[in-house]
Amino acid sequence: MEAAAEELVLFAIGLRTAAAAAGASRGIAIDSTAAAIEWTPVVDGDNDGLRRADLRAGRDIALGPPRNVSRNYLRVIVGLPPGVRTPTGGTAPADGIAFGRGDLLSLSADGTATSGSLYLQNRFGDAVAVRVYGATARFSLWRRRQTDGVWRRRW
Repeated sequence: MEAAAEELVLFAIGLRTAAAAAGASRGIAIDSTAAAIEWTPVVDGDNDGLRRADLRAGRDIALGPPRNVSRNYLRVIVGLPPGVRTPTGGTAPADGIAFGRGDLLSLSADGTATSGSLYLQNRFGDAVAVRVYGATARFSLWRRRQTDGVWRRRW
């Protein structure tokens, strides 16, 4: 679970660097179902920000195939266990992804990002939260073990 979260962060950091170098926004489209989660690297092809409608229309472009996280990290699913609150005490969205309406983590050429969170859990009731702070595009990782029910910042 933590390894999956760390992979997402490292992936995003690489895209943030690429966005700055190219002068065009990059991002990650996050998709999940009850059975799987995957993320796809994307680039803003029409300079109006990353949007799901633009991805469907081919104006924003996938930079590679989707990364099937569920295949690589067995039994990791999106969301929080029933009744678990977020590290800030709020309620996570039903799909466990909170990056705007389109579930797109956007990383701009000027070093900012979409603020938001991604929540992952395992079959034991443990959970992690990847948090992105928009103005600085900084990431943090929080972990909650089912045994004590306390969120702790890992980094």
